[in-house]
Amino acid sequence: QLLCDPAESTRLESEWSTAAPTICVAVVGPDASANAAAEVSMSRTKLRRRARLPFHRTVWLLARRQVRQSRSTLLKADEIALNVLIGVITGLIWWQSAGSDAEQGALFFFVAHMTWWPGFLYLFAFPAEVAVLTKELLSDAYSIEAYLLSKVVADTPSEIVCPSVFFACALPMCGFEPVASVCIWLTMLLQFQTSAIIGMLCSIVSDHPRCPISANTLISAVNVLQMCAGGFLRDPRTYPGGLRWLSYTSIFYYSSSIISQVSSPTHTADPRYSPLGLGANVATLLAITVGLKLCLYVSLKSRNLRFA
Repeated sequence: QLLCDPAESTRLESEWSTAAPTICVAVVGPDASANAAAEVSMSRTKLRRRARLPFHRTVWLLARRQVRQSRSTLLKADEIALNVLIGVITGLIWWQSAGSDAEQGALFFFVAHMTWWPGFLYLFAFPAEVAVLTKELLSDAYSIEAYLLSKVVADTPSEIVCPSVFFACALPMCGFEPVASVCIWLTMLLQFQTSAIIGMLCSIVSDHPRCPISANTLISAVNVLQMCAGGFLRDPRTYPGGLRWLSYTSIFYYSSSIISQVSSPTHTADPRYSPLGLGANVATLLAITVGLKLCLYVSLKSRNLRFA
């Protein structure tokens, strides 16, 4: 309709030629207005594609920006102080409890902290990042693949800092052996990764207009299911009505089995947790993490950017 108006056509032609001299717009009669608009759209798309950087260069630049952004989230002074305080409190409550009956309570709290804290951390930080991502995807600045790869490259080192501070305070105070402490620390880093992805997924799902609940409610329900079906609060073998399968959906179920095996003198897992071997539990936890990352990729790839 704008192209059919001679005065409006003249104005648009002058604006487009000033903003992007490489695009030529030919204003013709009403019958060819659709073709003219299509040619303009194709020309702008080709121009953006020619201006896009190589993939590896884009990943490098995005990773550098992501590192700077992590200073206000993952490396924030409040988050480091929070983990120091929680680590000291945990160590005082379970002081030298390794090898005793109270050890399982400490292990359960380790998994719970590495589930709730990163989930809510990313739940509140990720929407602002998605808003910038949406704007830049609409301008065809880079691809989803470049963004996710740069996020993995940049965030992985930053995600080690705060959990390491927590376990550096808690594990020696609880009395765990050095080998067991390293295994618990590595397992909980993987737990952190998984919970962070769950927080990002809940943020994206709740942003959909057809989602009836908020992100806070959604992640709370997911984490409660993870915690209650993990085996510590109730043995899954005693679940009623064939609900044993719920435990297989819990990350607690596998990570608790791993850390209970590495902390036990006989390296046997608690019967309430996953009966798989140590290697099988680690492989299962890795598969869950990779699967959730793929779900994050699909959810970002399938978003309606213009609606967003």
